[in-house]
Amino acid sequence: ADPDPGDLPDLATSPHYVKLDGNTVKVTIFNIGSAPSGPFTVKVRCPTGGDLKTVKVESIPGSTDFVPKKTELTISDLPPCAAYHIIVDEDNAVKEIFEENNSGMVITGNF
Repeated sequence: ADPDPGDLPDLATSPHYVKLDGNTVKVTIFNIGSAPSGPFTVKVRCPTGGDLKTVKVESIPGSTDFVPKKTELTISDLPPCAAYHIIVDEDNAVKEIFEENNSGMVITGNF
């Protein structure tokens, strides 16, 4: 059996929670863990052109009532790109329960 790591945050997003409005991306990031996340960054990357923007998030509270806590970010003035890839905590500043649920992508149609 794995040792009990104690209370940890778990930051999460998915393509379902990444919306496109012109050159603006709206993304919802959840903390589905029981501990506050602490500070982390969210990056917007163009798969063919590198990092476009980085946004700092102070923290998302932990869930003590089985209801995920969330923050909604609006990231505007993005240059045209075929897709925007959203990456949460790429630098692993937050020790999490599960790291594989930290990204989402939206296709723009700007080819």
